[in-house]
Amino acid sequence: SIAGSQDELVRHDEEFHQLVTDATGNATLASMLTGVSSRTTRGRAWRGIVEAGATERTISEHAAILSALRARDPELAEATALLHVSTTEAWFRSVLKTEDDESSTDRELSLPGGAARDW
Repeated sequence: SIAGSQDELVRHDEEFHQLVTDATGNATLASMLTGVSSRTTRGRAWRGIVEAGATERTISEHAAILSALRARDPELAEATALLHVSTTEAWFRSVLKTEDDESSTDRELSLPGGAARDW
């Protein structure tokens, strides 16, 4: 099922992020990323369901990060990780903006007491 495969993807996603942060030896970074990751788990799972190609893109981005790490190329590893984080952040921002826009439109169309504006 889609939900089962999404749960599995999210589990692997979390494991990948944990392995990468653990490999840095930076306990502060690992703690920060664990905190961020745990707060965005449901959103990442939802993205995999609602956005075409999100799962394949995530796997591809992880593969690029892993390849750069295996090549011991810190600049490429940083660039691929930044791309990965940026695409996810952009998606979250677009979702939040859409929800905020919808909420704002609802507020603009009604006045206190239930009266509607005549535009």
